[in-house]
Amino acid sequence: MSLGGLYYAISEMAVGDVVCRNLDEIKLTIRAEDCPMRLLLPSTEGEMGFIAIGTLTKTAWKIRDLCLWQPIMAGSGIEQCANDMVAYIELYAAAIRKMREPVPGTNLISATFKLGPVLWATSDFWAVDTSLGIEEFLK
Repeated sequence: MSLGGLYYAISEMAVGDVVCRNLDEIKLTIRAEDCPMRLLLPSTEGEMGFIAIGTLTKTAWKIRDLCLWQPIMAGSGIEQCANDMVAYIELYAAAIRKMREPVPGTNLISATFKLGPVLWATSDFWAVDTSLGIEEFLK
């Protein structure tokens, strides 16, 4: 498996009409009119596991899928976009239910969602911060 192929498969996953920028398309500057915008990032939690039990070996990957919804200063507050962000989470959950194996030899094993403010570059955004856990079985 290519880790780049895994990122590509996740970036191609449709979540409503929210556009996704993969690793090579990320920019520090996000304009309000670009939002909502998904950004696929390596996990910043520093987590990677390697498990070897007998002849079974696997690697656990964490991928961060950050959806910047709108600049905090652009609206009246979280109440302006909270319902839309919750609806986005529901669409995301439905999409990952269909994608049990992002690429051959991998399994999507976890997804966590955080809703709230996120600092991106020098601006604060209302965002949905998703962390995906994927295990890859090695041959």
